[in-house]
Amino acid sequence: MVHLPMVPRGTAAGRGGTRGATQQAPPTPAAGAPAALRAAPLSPSKASCVYWQCFSASAPLYLGPLGCVVCEVPVGTVLREARRCDDPFGGRWIATRAEDHSLLWFCPSHGNEAEGEGESALWKRVYDACTVNELSGSFNSLEESFLHSSFVSTENNTEPLPRLDAVLAHIRLLEQSWQDSSEYRLNGGRDWNAEYQRLVELSLFTVVDRRMAAREKLHDFMKEFRDAAEDVAMTVVSDLLRPTHERVAKGVTGYEKSRFYLNGLLAWLVLDNCTDSGSGKGDPYAWQVASHLFRAQQLLALEAPKRLLCTAPGAMVTFGGFRVWVTAIPPVETEKIIHLPLRKHETDFDVPNFVKTRMNDLGSALLLKAHTLRSVKRGGIETVLPVDVAVVIGRDKRLYIMGSPRLLPKVALAPRLANRGEGPNCSSALSEAFSAPRFRPEFLMRWLSPLNPDAFVEGATTSQDNADVIEATSFIRCQLIPEISAILGMQKAVDLPVQDSVSCTLCSRVMENELRFVVCCSVEQCCSICSHCYTQRLSEQRSAGQNMFSDAVRCDAAFRNPKGLVLQPSLSCIFHANGLNMRFLPYVYNGICEPARVATAHYCEIEMTARAAVHVLRAKLRCTSQTPDEVRVILQDFFIGLLQSSGSVAEKFWANELGPAIQRLYGPMEPFSTATMDVSLLYHRVSEISGVTLSDASVSSIRKGERPFLQLSDIQPLVKTLLPPLASCEALLRKLRANFLKDREALLLFWIGASANEEENTGAQNCDGIENDLEQPFYMTEEDV
Repeated sequence: MVHLPMVPRGTAAGRGGTRGATQQAPPTPAAGAPAALRAAPLSPSKASCVYWQCFSASAPLYLGPLGCVVCEVPVGTVLREARRCDDPFGGRWIATRAEDHSLLWFCPSHGNEAEGEGESALWKRVYDACTVNELSGSFNSLEESFLHSSFVSTENNTEPLPRLDAVLAHIRLLEQSWQDSSEYRLNGGRDWNAEYQRLVELSLFTVVDRRMAAREKLHDFMKEFRDAAEDVAMTVVSDLLRPTHERVAKGVTGYEKSRFYLNGLLAWLVLDNCTDSGSGKGDPYAWQVASHLFRAQQLLALEAPKRLLCTAPGAMVTFGGFRVWVTAIPPVETEKIIHLPLRKHETDFDVPNFVKTRMNDLGSALLLKAHTLRSVKRGGIETVLPVDVAVVIGRDKRLYIMGSPRLLPKVALAPRLANRGEGPNCSSALSEAFSAPRFRPEFLMRWLSPLNPDAFVEGATTSQDNADVIEATSFIRCQLIPEISAILGMQKAVDLPVQDSVSCTLCSRVMENELRFVVCCSVEQCCSICSHCYTQRLSEQRSAGQNMFSDAVRCDAAFRNPKGLVLQPSLSCIFHANGLNMRFLPYVYNGICEPARVATAHYCEIEMTARAAVHVLRAKLRCTSQTPDEVRVILQDFFIGLLQSSGSVAEKFWANELGPAIQRLYGPMEPFSTATMDVSLLYHRVSEISGVTLSDASVSSIRKGERPFLQLSDIQPLVKTLLPPLASCEALLRKLRANFLKDREALLLFWIGASANEEENTGAQNCDGIENDLEQPFYMTEEDV
């Protein structure tokens, strides 16, 4: 138990101060600048001052990159540059200091893409009495390269084709895992994949009675699989502390260091870099690739089985500084690949029409665009899904689709190295391609126009395909980000996600599609108020103190502090339901209108702080041996630095670790003020995304602010399981069954031909000796289906 010093809220780093920041010197006027925009002097360590002048028309100043307009300055205004940055869409931004020390931003890019339509504002650098055009050619060229925005070209395919050997290696890994785990199955071990496939097939394609029974069994199976996946993941992480000869999980032959099998499941230990500087073992993009893989597998798990394309059950387990991808093992092998555009690119083989039809239908359901892989040897190879997605014939008479982290089209953001201003590093262009940000499925459903998942891939796209992706990316920048900002600014209704209607506990008005704020500490979050009552009290009853909303609580639970109300829907729900990635959170934050910032901006600050804090925590945990004592010390130091209002430990933590992490993840940000950040709300968000919990008494002491103390309670693994393909309504199930019965003859003919080819080429017996004992689909063995 660690006690925290008692510090009144709003003092020291709380009121008028910022964590991790030093006070700026009093501002002095910049030459030609209006009084309201007097800039503070730059640090002595900086180079000589840089000034920019507005030349052609009045120009807006923004709260931040892609943010809301704060004011406009007339032609001739000269501003001193405080810092510069790029937004992820390629726009250039320059900041200046106002007299209240805040940063205001303008966009000097030619054409002024930030403003959209209308007359563009033109900024030029001024040096004494000269403009940049009158300086030396090299200097002029350097500044011009910055002035022009770095947008993606439709003609520039920056991504190489995925490697065929990488796809084959993944299938070979599953094949080897199946062989290595044969002893487990022979001894009566559970075949997770076979159970899952049978329950999914019965729940989709059989008569009503069997379908309902299969649904219940599938629900129970997923609970059991989740527990088994968690056990396997925790065993793999625990093995890191054990000597090699004492480890429980066995390494897959040829993949001993990162792929393990245990209890019939395959585990991939995802190793990211140990530190942000790149030291330590692991792939710097491993976590991002794993996240993309999980999202891709989830889409396939929901849609592919409806088209008789099977996917194995899987789960992503995050614990401490490690992530483990756990999956059942399907009985596949590389010799039975029947669809893989990359392979056909090099070796010609025919894809059965039965498979082509299902792949095209699946691609259409996922709103992916048909495209052609150009091949010198084979001509054009038509595909809808990415060129590295394969279909393999299983030993159990099923078709298995092998997903790819590239399933969803990538967002056409500015090149990463150009944004960071770095040179080439050890990561290849292919590694970055797999980890590049991708459109969310919710966005594709909203966008509706199909997109090429291989856009910007050499030999697999056209300029029109690239233009379609650029247009969708522009929609995110110009419409989606401002739309989410308007929702948080209470200027637009919350259409997504859909919420249940409840009554405001203050004015009794029924709340439907609007933001609501939970005022009680009950687990049920039963007492909430509308945005009108919330903002009205914030503006009219500032002297009410911590009990401002105490009269809005109707249950027996305690009331929340004014800045500690829980936002509903949550930020992540609003972002994801509308198809926006959380990486764009700072630009939504910048876009919240000034009148609403006092009410909702702190939720964005808490979200960014919590995510950056967990990023720091995981990096710390990855660099330890994970013994209980070491983990306890790290967690105590972490929460002391994060939750204290002031003190040397907190100031050092924010200045040296958390502040830089926020800058790395979200770009240039003004330091957050602790006066607008509820510590209890911050803790709960950190706990939610890290799995680390404090005792109830400790949380209560933090919330009340009276003799706060830290007492660790538990560290729980975070488990995300792939959802099975349950149809949403009975009508859809009837349609699925009707289509299945219609295609059953073609299905049986396909398998008759496939079985004949298999016996002719390889024989029916497998190396583990039990292939004939594998359970086949019910429609292959039952006459009456």
